[in-house]
Amino acid sequence: MDPDDNPADTRFHARVVVADDDPAIARLMATRIRALGHEAIVVHDGAEAILAVEREAPDLLLCDIAMPIKDGNEVLADLRAKGVDVAIIMATAFGSEYVAVKAMRLGADDYLGKPFDGAEFDAVVSRTLESHRLRRENARLQSELNAKRVQLEREFARAAEVQQLLFPSAPPVIPGWQISGKCTPALEVGGDFYDWQAHGDGSLSFTIADVMGKGLAASLFMATVRAGLRALGDTLPVAETVAAIESALQPDFDRSGVFVTMVHGRIDLASGTVDLVDVGHGLASVLRSDGRLHRLPLPTSLPMGIDQPQRRPVAHLSLKPGEILVLQSDGLEIPENGNLLSHPGDRATTESIADALFRAASPPDQSDDQTLLVVRRT
Repeated sequence: MDPDDNPADTRFHARVVVADDDPAIARLMATRIRALGHEAIVVHDGAEAILAVEREAPDLLLCDIAMPIKDGNEVLADLRAKGVDVAIIMATAFGSEYVAVKAMRLGADDYLGKPFDGAEFDAVVSRTLESHRLRRENARLQSELNAKRVQLEREFARAAEVQQLLFPSAPPVIPGWQISGKCTPALEVGGDFYDWQAHGDGSLSFTIADVMGKGLAASLFMATVRAGLRALGDTLPVAETVAAIESALQPDFDRSGVFVTMVHGRIDLASGTVDLVDVGHGLASVLRSDGRLHRLPLPTSLPMGIDQPQRRPVAHLSLKPGEILVLQSDGLEIPENGNLLSHPGDRATTESIADALFRAASPPDQSDDQTLLVVRRT
């Protein structure tokens, strides 16, 4: 075989401090260290060992226990107290189990007894160096993961702030009408949204929508759909508005596999007539004066993105004074029976109505985005 075809040498080349007050043994250990392909730095007492470790930043300290000035255990305890990142193997001629156990309790990585067996020496040094290399690599990767996690948390927090800015800042002041919305995403950001726009022709359009999924991907698609609705404004009737958005986004639907359910409507504020398009949503109701929720049997169609763009059926209803139109996402389970506005003040504003409905509908363990849109004719 051609030497150039040999795999690259991937051994770990380490720096090792050898500390032993016996020059002959120190030379022997250093020779074996170099034979393993590592660098060896020799010192002969405990104080020198500490200085060498702090100066040279080695991967391994091979330290005799019985040394002058500072013995090996004192060196070991000192370095571990300082948190120095170095593997330590203790060596002693006394070879008793007690000495080995004490060294390990002080933080030694391994232990060698004198006289050394060559194969055992090589195995202990190689094993300890590899273990130390893996610890360092794991620590590095963990540090990188922690940094990425902090960065992602910041980005998600900023995304949540931006998404909140996409919701209407305040309801329009319209004599005889009130409107409010409430959204609680399951994660930092979500795919649900609500919106409304008052138009110069005396109408109010409104939308509640649910993009399949949760989190950042759903929120990005949510922002795109909302932008389409905002751009069209009052230029088209409700069915044509939905069809235009679906047609414009069909390539994105095809590529992403995402779909959207939605209720989009418009109220003639003078007459109370409401035009509604239910796009695979099925969660529109009227809350009447008895406090009970009455589900609207709206003609529905497939969610946006499931099939080719199509003209959706339009439902027409008349909202009478005192009646409340309630649109919800499937993250809420509002019961149809029972007085949902039984507490004093529940009917004071559409905000209080939304809060009361959330109390009645929110499951204890939220697993989906929860969104509500409430329109009341006063």
